[in-house]
Amino acid sequence: MTIRAVLFDADGVVQQQSQSLHSVLTDVLGAERHSVDELYRDVWEAEAPALTGHADFASALSAALEKWGIAERLDDLIRASKSIRVDRAIVGIVRRLREAGVLCCLASNQMTYRARYMSETLGYSDLFDMEFYSCYVGHKKPAPAYYAAILEEVGIHPGQALFIDDHAANVAAAVELGMRAAVFQPGPGVEPHALMQEILGAHLRI
Repeated sequence: MTIRAVLFDADGVVQQQSQSLHSVLTDVLGAERHSVDELYRDVWEAEAPALTGHADFASALSAALEKWGIAERLDDLIRASKSIRVDRAIVGIVRRLREAGVLCCLASNQMTYRARYMSETLGYSDLFDMEFYSCYVGHKKPAPAYYAAILEEVGIHPGQALFIDDHAANVAAAVELGMRAAVFQPGPGVEPHALMQEILGAHLRI
């Protein structure tokens, strides 16, 4: 079956976080590692419902930081989460795919404020034909409902979609639904754009 659409994950594929959240929390808390790990878990618990649009992340995060007595650092963490480095070589590949007539979509687990930043400020609304952020879809990877919603919106059969993600669990879920999929994890000495071209070449004729 011919591939009609390629679904790209964002973090770890199209873009990289310039500074990890864990390192930011270490700077903010200035405490022992076990305390930072506990704070990280609290932040993750605040983030989880926001990824499906069922909570406001800023409010939930503020409550988590209040517990640690650092509520005033909310803006610092929000700002750090927007510290994103876009892979221009991957962007170039996406543009060439679209020029070749392949539908290119972004498929990413994101909270609303970060989704807006990526779409509007980073320009993904122009780069991709369609964007599917979990906070708007109402489901997040690797839930089958997330992929099903995308396939329905795009109007294609699972076998007509190629899904590329850096998490094996997300890729496995896509394969389970009948989609073609590949794990994107460049190893040492492997350029990300070279791996992307290899993956695309294995599934597309362009």
